[in-house]
Amino acid sequence: MTAAALPLFGTTSKNVLPIGFSTLGCPAWDWHKILDFAQQNEFGAVELRGLQGNMDLPSRPELSPEHIAESKKEVTARGLRISCVDSSANMHDADPEKHQQQLADARRFIDLASALDSPYVRVFGNKIVGERDLAIKNIAKALHSLGDYAGPKGVTVLIESHGDFTPLFPAKKTQCLPSASSENTFAILISKIQFERAQARMTTYSTC
Repeated sequence: MTAAALPLFGTTSKNVLPIGFSTLGCPAWDWHKILDFAQQNEFGAVELRGLQGNMDLPSRPELSPEHIAESKKEVTARGLRISCVDSSANMHDADPEKHQQQLADARRFIDLASALDSPYVRVFGNKIVGERDLAIKNIAKALHSLGDYAGPKGVTVLIESHGDFTPLFPAKKTQCLPSASSENTFAILISKIQFERAQARMTTYSTC
């Protein structure tokens, strides 16, 4: 279950829980079943991580340019927000062409989040490829560029604690990626499961 920051909700019924859930937990549900469940169970938000097995959210009919306005109305009519739009974009690719493809994919998700008035898009740092300092520098540069793209659209880019970027101590993550910051910069999304896995193998994690 995903905690959604209180500023996401504005004025809501006192019965609405200031939390949301991820569609990762209901991969077979269609769009309306997801929204109806959230409303009926008094959630405040939904985190979009795929719909009916399709992780490429911008390609979904419900979220296409032709239908996005109606889908947004359906969210609002149920008193909900889309707390985050989760991409599969990885920032670690050393191959320039693949790296640009990943950035382009992240921008598609940023555009979708903006259209849905969702404040966040999730990306992955994922792997440390090659020499560590250079890999982190390149990932930070990618995050910086995405932050600059997302900011004017009202979206913040989140990097999840995933793969080689699973932190033992969240404060040290920001020390690893200081150059990622832009005026409309990234934030850090801590995965509880990944954090617990990191604690179990703490002797193998190299801190900054």
